[in-house]
Amino acid sequence: MATLLLGCGGPTSEQVRSLEDRVAELESGAVTTATTEELTARIGEVEDGLARLTTTLDAAALVERTDATDEELVRLVDALSVLEEDLTILEEELAAVETELSTAMSDVRAVVDGVRGGLDEVRADNDELRALIVTLRDRLDRCQADGSC
Repeated sequence: MATLLLGCGGPTSEQVRSLEDRVAELESGAVTTATTEELTARIGEVEDGLARLTTTLDAAALVERTDATDEELVRLVDALSVLEEDLTILEEELAAVETELSTAMSDVRAVVDGVRGGLDEVRADNDELRALIVTLRDRLDRCQADGSC
């Protein structure tokens, strides 16, 4: 029960009734040595609990913890600021790389288009040469058949 008295909240109604019963018992004169020792021990536990509670609520300790928390918060905000700056730099570098890649892709497309155009010209020339070859073979065949060659 002593540990319940030392909890964060105040005493429960059950604890208050128990203490009231003890007070009534003491007032009736039915005090024994065991009861006196038990009450003395409980009073000591309550005093220890109050001392711990007072220590945790010590204004200087709270200010010290708050200052430490504020310093940590400032450190984290500074770190976040550095990360945001790094992110901005990386975004700018990424944009530059994307622009460079876009330019390179345009250059490659131009080269590919040029190669395709050249290939189309070669095919057209090739088709003309094949047609000329067919025409020349036909003439050669006719010439050989006529004996006029």
